[in-house]
Amino acid sequence: MTRGPYEVDLANRRSAQVRQVLTHGTILWAVPACVLLPFSGQAWWVVLVGELLLVLLVIFCAMAWTTRPEPARTALTLFNTGKPVMSTVLGGKACDGGGYELALSIRSDALHLKASHRCDHPNCTRTGGRPGSQIPVLVAPDARTWGVLH
Repeated sequence: MTRGPYEVDLANRRSAQVRQVLTHGTILWAVPACVLLPFSGQAWWVVLVGELLLVLLVIFCAMAWTTRPEPARTALTLFNTGKPVMSTVLGGKACDGGGYELALSIRSDALHLKASHRCDHPNCTRTGGRPGSQIPVLVAPDARTWGVLH
């Protein structure tokens, strides 16, 4: 039995996907606008300012698209490469302010670990910290990461 793999918050995956959709959509809107703006019949200086702003917007979106924060990157990597397994609750206790801190036993083909997960999501609070309850997790033994599926 080993200790060491760290938990990844899979909620970051959603924020990374939203960021990707917004940046793609903005780029897909701004590039045609850049091409069509000179034909709008506006004064030359309006077209120039509009073009500069659209080019800056495209550059900003391209940077946001290519540089993701580390938590979002690890969440996407775990989501894409992880293997779903059922973890067993070894015990748990109620936390101040709601939620539970659960002791989990996570077993996959290449990894067996005991871990702690603190959460107030209904999937986790429903267990009530009862030993033997099961919670789905994603495990990536090669990356030594795991995350509870909510």
